[in-house]
Amino acid sequence: MYQATSRHEEILRALEIASSLTDDELREYEEDIRPAHQRLSRRSRSLDAMAFLNKALEWFPIVEAFLHDQGDLTPIILRADYGSSDTNPASAFITGSTGNDPQKWLLRALARRSIVRSIYEQQTNIMAFLRANRLPSTTTVANSIGDSKKPDQLEQPLGGSGIWLILMPVLSLFTHVPQTEITAILELLLYNERFHSLRRAALTWSRCFDRCQALFDLQIRRRNTLG
Repeated sequence: MYQATSRHEEILRALEIASSLTDDELREYEEDIRPAHQRLSRRSRSLDAMAFLNKALEWFPIVEAFLHDQGDLTPIILRADYGSSDTNPASAFITGSTGNDPQKWLLRALARRSIVRSIYEQQTNIMAFLRANRLPSTTTVANSIGDSKKPDQLEQPLGGSGIWLILMPVLSLFTHVPQTEITAILELLLYNERFHSLRRAALTWSRCFDRCQALFDLQIRRRNTLG
């Protein structure tokens, strides 16, 4: 709790300083401010709940075919490249390009969910967790984990973790989904027949994803111990 409060106070202080800058000072520090402004601009291109789920629906046949063709997903987790022992092995999957590779989608979903759950369990904030667990404490990683709290909020109301499999091709789009749209996404999944296939699959595939998560977390613990 102290760390969360301290981070909050730092942000408030930074905002106070930024608000007090003169026009000349803003021009002087324009190059330092621009990256944050560009990130904000990218995130401002928001998706509403319907647009987001339509994207997920477009990718659903590929996810469905992947799970059918693979059958057993454990080899993907066991053979994955967990990177150097100098860092937390989960860091190999949090960010970076996944292209159209369902195996990479799966590993990213497992890594992000694992971290989000650990943050909740330890009752800490994202940056403190990243620093304490040998994970890259960059803004990109922190934002990725923050965005991954959104699908986590859908789990319990939908009856299981299978929603991560449904949404794994579009996890990166959560950066454009305002928090206020999460309730709307849930209501569409629960009550709109257009997304009945997603709702049914999310429940059906929950046991599969739970098994994958348990194996993935075991691999991370083993490699962290060896590291």
